[in-house]
Amino acid sequence: MKWLKRILIALAVLLVIAGALPFFISLDDYIPRIEKEVSARLDEPVSIKSIRFGALPLPHVTVEGITVGKTDDIRLGKVLVTPDLLSLLQPTKVIRSIRIDSLVLTRKAIGTIPAWSRPDAAGSPPPPQFRIESIRLDNAMVRLDKASFGPFDARVRLNSKGEPEDASISTRDGKLKALIKPDKSKYLIDASAKSWTLPVGPALVFDELVVRGVATLNDADLGEGSAKLYGGTAIGKATASWRKGLRLDGNLDVSQLELKKIASMLSPGAHVSGKLSAKPVFSASAKSADQLMNALRLETLFSVQNGALHGVDIQNAATTLIKQGTTGGETRFKQLSGHLAMEHGGYRFTQLKIASGALAADGNVSISPKRELSGRINAQVSAVGTSVAALAARKMRGCLAQIAGTMLGVAPDQMDFRDGQAMVRGAPEKALALRRLAGTAHWNPSLLPEGMEPGLQVTATFSFPLAAPPEDIKPAWYFLFLFQTLKLFPGEILGLNGETIAILLISVGIFILFILPALDGKSRSGERSPLFTVIGICYLLYFLIMTVVGYFS
Repeated sequence: MKWLKRILIALAVLLVIAGALPFFISLDDYIPRIEKEVSARLDEPVSIKSIRFGALPLPHVTVEGITVGKTDDIRLGKVLVTPDLLSLLQPTKVIRSIRIDSLVLTRKAIGTIPAWSRPDAAGSPPPPQFRIESIRLDNAMVRLDKASFGPFDARVRLNSKGEPEDASISTRDGKLKALIKPDKSKYLIDASAKSWTLPVGPALVFDELVVRGVATLNDADLGEGSAKLYGGTAIGKATASWRKGLRLDGNLDVSQLELKKIASMLSPGAHVSGKLSAKPVFSASAKSADQLMNALRLETLFSVQNGALHGVDIQNAATTLIKQGTTGGETRFKQLSGHLAMEHGGYRFTQLKIASGALAADGNVSISPKRELSGRINAQVSAVGTSVAALAARKMRGCLAQIAGTMLGVAPDQMDFRDGQAMVRGAPEKALALRRLAGTAHWNPSLLPEGMEPGLQVTATFSFPLAAPPEDIKPAWYFLFLFQTLKLFPGEILGLNGETIAILLISVGIFILFILPALDGKSRSGERSPLFTVIGICYLLYFLIMTVVGYFS
């Protein structure tokens, strides 16, 4: 038993030495050489903070504080490399796993990485043969100029040929998960999300999102996509390519989306609510992902049900004679439909139609990228039906007030109507149900006011009142003498309409003025004609005097 005890003690000592040895072996002396070789390989400056060797639980190398690029386009907090020790004696070295913590990629780095994978120029020595079995990313982040994705975790497993077997990506909050599996030269994508916010463009929140498709190293075809958001659904497909810049094309079928929050995201000045249904077709081409929204082009026919345009009352603006006070309020509608074209940050609405009871409007509106509004809305308000109903309701209220006042012994103007009852103002305990009043009018006519016929029936007739013209109305200056002449005549002359007589006399005067040259025989022979000269001067003086009087009156 002594020999077994000695072996255990020796093993314990070896484990202690193996655990403590890395603290006494410095690998930092290799940092300058590694930085130089990697920088030459990537054609970018590379910086490493420290390199440590560890023996437990498996032999590994830890590299911390790695930055790549002049502006730190790539940052790696810590990289842990675990090799297969037995493979170090073989031509192909095997790395069991590479674990990367706190990776940060910028837009510039994403565009540079593909160039690093190109083979070296002819004549350069072949690189050492390595095979990696798995790669793991923890707390990674992709930062674009005005957007970001992450933090997220990623796992990649590779086969004996160095090709990916499968890969998975998931955000650290668990809201987004994606699984990628190779299929010959393509990759199958299956992604799902819950309560996830779109990282690029408007901050749309998806209650549920499912995307399935196929991707290659240069493009992706997302042929099946469905989402639930803002109380509605969206189904569609899209294609994307990134060989030369970014290209996005697709279409959607949107149904019953609550528009209020979406509209404010797309355009902060937009205030519209309702249930949106549309089938947009979109495309975009840009150099980077953060430029896609500005390059987005979208066209669609749309329909919004049971909503409101907040901040403008079209019906009030259409029925008032003055421009002040027409802003504010809201325009409620049953249906708003039209065609939308969005391009370069601007919006163009055509074939607009608004239907809401008495209101009917149509027109075209454009919103520039600077949020400048232009266009025209034609509104028609059919107020006759509403006015007739209001008149009939007031008459019916008066009849019921007379019946209730007679039964309760008060004047009709002392009656109030509330909660299905007619009650005495100031004495709510004295009240009669409306159904009792209606029954009394039909079945107990003895209780009706004197002179009122049995039954409840009213007739209302509505006519538009003639509006008086404004007092300061004036025609153009060259018609002022005629306008002022009309004002000289009374409304009636010898039983005839005064305006008619005035128009006849003015017409005769103008006719005489035109034929004066033909009546002046002396002027044709070159002689002076004092009579016609005086007549012409009188016409001219009358024109000047009546024009001045009309202008200052």
